[in-house]
Amino acid sequence: MGRRSLPWCVVAACLLLLMPMPVWSQAAAPATTQDALHALAAEAAIVFVGEVLDIHPREAAVEVRLRVDEALRGVTTGQVLTLREWTGLWAAGEPRYSVGQRALLLLHAPSIAGFTSPVGGADGVLPLHGDAVTGSVDLAWIATRAVGNTGMLRARSMARRATLEGAAEAVQSDVADRRIVLDLLRAWQRMDQAQ
Repeated sequence: MGRRSLPWCVVAACLLLLMPMPVWSQAAAPATTQDALHALAAEAAIVFVGEVLDIHPREAAVEVRLRVDEALRGVTTGQVLTLREWTGLWAAGEPRYSVGQRALLLLHAPSIAGFTSPVGGADGVLPLHGDAVTGSVDLAWIATRAVGNTGMLRARSMARRATLEGAAEAVQSDVADRRIVLDLLRAWQRMDQAQ
């Protein structure tokens, strides 16, 4: 009697279970917007405030040139950084960035092939509003991470109550003061370096 093999879908499902899971699914959902931002920052090798200068689709990659306006980790202020993302990330046809867009970026270290991407996908690109003095950081997507998949209304109410590292200003549902967020990221970086 011949040996019977398992169906390919059963084998594939077992192999998927053995693969490492993304960081967001390994740990419990962050309790606050601050915790979610800290988790993203802890994974980032490159952190800066910058502006998209231009976008060049290539055969295997899309190259996005960014000017670093304020460096926090892994880059220097004034540097022009070329972010190389796999073309497949752009396959849906929607642009991931736009020329002139200003954002706080939390990026993975480049791979050996030179590719990199934001930590947590789109979560690692936090849009900026206003100017350097009175501007704010859009934390709407980060706030939704604080509650997992329980819905935007709950996320908004939790985000209103969350505070950034003891700061008196509360993180609102959509935005937080840019200076507070950047100071908080710098403080976390100093703490990580001290350990």
